[in-house]
This record gives sequence, C-alpha cells and structure tokens, in this order.
Amino acid sequence: MKWLARSLRNLSAHDYKVLHALEKGMKTYEFVPVDLIARYSSLRKERASSILKRLHDFKLVTRQIADYVGYRLTVHGYDALALNVLADSGTIEFFGSKLGVGKESDVYEALTPSGRRVAVKAHRIGRTSFVHVKRARSYVKRGVTRSNWFPASCKSAEREYAALKILHSNGVAVPEPVYLNRHILVMGFIEGEELVSCRSLSEPYDVLELILENVKLAYQCGVIHGDLSEYNV
Repeated sequence: MKWLARSLRNLSAHDYKVLHALEKGMKTYEFVPVDLIARYSSLRKERASSILKRLHDFKLVTRQIADYVGYRLTVHGYDALALNVLADSGTIEFFGSKLGVGKESDVYEALTPSGRRVAVKAHRIGRTSFVHVKRARSYVKRGVTRSNWFPASCKSAEREYAALKILHSNGVAVPEPVYLNRHILVMGFIEGEELVSCRSLSEPYDVLELILENVKLAYQCGVIHGDLSEYNV
C-alpha cells in the first residue's frame, strides 16, 4: 500500500471520477460496462475508456472482455479511493511501513499532519475463505460476491470503529479511533510488544489480571472480543 500512497499523486480528478463511477456500478454489475462508467462519471465514452486503460496500467482496475467490455475495481483501486479521502481530510500526511498482516486485514504505520503516529488498518474480508466468512459473519449477506468483498470489508471496519469508540470512551485499553473511510480505519498507535513475541514476563499474573480486567470492562460496555489471543494483546 505504500507504493499506492505515493502513486496517488499521479491521479487526476477525472481518474477519481472514474474510480467513483466503478464503485457505484459494482453495486449492480460484477464488471461495469464502459457506457455506464462514462455516464456515471459524466465523461465522454472515449475519454472514460482512455482513463480506464491508464487505471488498468496502474493496477487499480481489472478488465473483462466477453459479451461486452467491462471493468471493476481491484483491491488497490478501492484502497486508492479511501486513501485519497484520508489525505484530503488532513488525516494522514505520510505513509510508513507495514506493521502486520492478518487473515482479514493489513496494518500500516502513518503520520498525521501534526506528526502524530497512527496505525492504518485496511480490512480485507474474504481474503482467505469465502465460505467461512459468510458462515461466521452474520452481517455478510446481500451485495457480497466472491469478486466483490468491498461491502463486507466496509461493514467490518464500521463495526470495529463503533466498538473502539465505545471502549475507548469508557477507559478500556484499546487504540483511540481517529477516522474511518470505507474499509480503512485510522487509530491511535500503541507502543509496546505483542504478547506472542514475549519469551517471558516478569509479572505474568499481573499481565493476566490486566487483560481480564479489560475484558470485563468491555463486557460491561456490551462488547465481546471475538478473537482475543496472544496476537492482539
């Protein structure tokens, strides 16, 4: 995603118009027809086609040539839409290195215009198993296909953002939620070492007590951590 953040500078307002048109069209099409993309972006078909070829070179869209020529956003294209909002809103100024990769998310380091260190989490629902996620997540229903997991990723990010707002405001030891756009969540950066990386603890019982205390506080707030483990403590 770091290379993508740098490449955003090369995208024009018309490029983003086409990306937005694709996002809208993918609500009803797996591959959006060029005619519809042109209409949604208020561009002539020839101009829209030229921009689509450019975005295809940037790997922001993918193309299908069958009964008709159609396009859809790639993961990078959807990232570009969200990252552009983060930049325009003054939320993120510098994008850093990758902090971690999970089954359903990527986390990166970033800096705000004021120099504050934050974590940027991109939700990637469905990356590992279509069937498992459909079964395990009750909110993954309509509008989700094997080729378009963006609605589910957005919903997952929304749910996490809402939970963090509740927990952080009630004193639970979680990152401060900073900003949300689409599937990308910006949160405060917590210094420290993951529990899974600790070979030994000087006060293991104190650590356990602190974890259980926060679990209890979260429960009292009506929030249950569905994946608590040594990898996210």
